[in-house]
Amino acid sequence: MTRFLERPLDASFYEQLLRSPRPPSETRVLDRFGGLAVDLDAGSLLSLELLEGPQIVNLFAFNRNDPHERIWHQSLISESIFLAPFARLWGTLPRYRPLLTMVDDSLTERLGPAHRHHVGLGGSGTPADWRAGGGDPEAATTWDQLARLLAGRGIGSHLLTQNVSLFQRTRVDPDRQRVDILPSGAAAGDRVAFFAELDLCVLLALSPYLDGSTDPGELAASKPAPLRIEVTRAVAEPLGWPYAGTGRSERAATASSPGPANQDVAGDSPRTVAGRDMAGDSPRTMAEKDSDGDCPRTRPEGTWRFGSRIAR
Repeated sequence: MTRFLERPLDASFYEQLLRSPRPPSETRVLDRFGGLAVDLDAGSLLSLELLEGPQIVNLFAFNRNDPHERIWHQSLISESIFLAPFARLWGTLPRYRPLLTMVDDSLTERLGPAHRHHVGLGGSGTPADWRAGGGDPEAATTWDQLARLLAGRGIGSHLLTQNVSLFQRTRVDPDRQRVDILPSGAAAGDRVAFFAELDLCVLLALSPYLDGSTDPGELAASKPAPLRIEVTRAVAEPLGWPYAGTGRSERAATASSPGPANQDVAGDSPRTVAGRDMAGDSPRTMAEKDSDGDCPRTRPEGTWRFGSRIAR
């Protein structure tokens, strides 16, 4: 059988990253709704650990130098629906390259590869979906939290199209084309770790659905389980994309881009390795250009949902 897309992976490179652990450069704890923005330099490790019990953690990431390059659901074709070690989160066109690579996951170690957590088909926990389920209209949904974090960087919320739902246990019903959320099997001490392929900003938000075991209408003023966030700088130089010597032609690598492979989207600004756009627009400048296209915060009830319970 011929694979639809071939995506080479140097697994040995990522395996070596954890063999010589280094002390974290930065440690923080997220224990309330509101979210947190974490800047990652290319070659850094991001580790997320549950401190007290299961909690869905929603993640959104984008290129610090060009927020239009952000995680994209095309990762489902290149990787799989559920993230496991060495799965990659891919960015948008025209560059279409890995942004983050998962290098560690305690759930895979503890429960095996079929644990069905860390779904890449995460929604953005929209206000409409939350209210439709009977949730408190004053609660900070995942979409609210991530949109505010983007606004804090001067970036329009229209760029927020999807996120990854870490520690969320999920069942995909192929007959009904529905995504069902199951109670998380995560526990205190469970962790995931990602390697930054580019200079990134990673947004993290604790889901008001907590561990996924309760409908929003049944949730009182519950407090989320805390999350430890560790950043370890300069672990290794990213391999870049495409890999050297993989047989992928230069033409194929640049077919979707109007400029050479070492230039930005507009084709007029040089760039060093790991996607650091030295002469391109800053995130704030680009957000100002796009401010007229900002999406409304709410839509008619039901239009956000593609199943009775969307990824939260």
